[in-house]
Amino acid sequence: MRKKQKQRKSPGLVEALEKAGGCGALAGQIHSPRDKRKKLTRQAVEAWTEVPHHHVLEVEKITGVTRYRLRPDLYGDGPIKPEPLTPRTQSG
Repeated sequence: MRKKQKQRKSPGLVEALEKAGGCGALAGQIHSPRDKRKKLTRQAVEAWTEVPHHHVLEVEKITGVTRYRLRPDLYGDGPIKPEPLTPRTQSG
């Protein structure tokens, strides 16, 4: 029988876990999507390879790791920064 190969966690998730103080600490602050009165279990968070889409904004709020870092596949590389306005010169 072959052992299951452990999948790597995304860099954004690793950063969020470090800032939160580990899987248990992060899990204790995240609400269950099915019952907002309950929190997630440490085991549920340990099973993540990336932050599930329905928890991204909550993890961002808890850890300060941006949604763009947590899930670049959903949110892209970051907000588009507008080009600075340059004054127009009047001719004439």
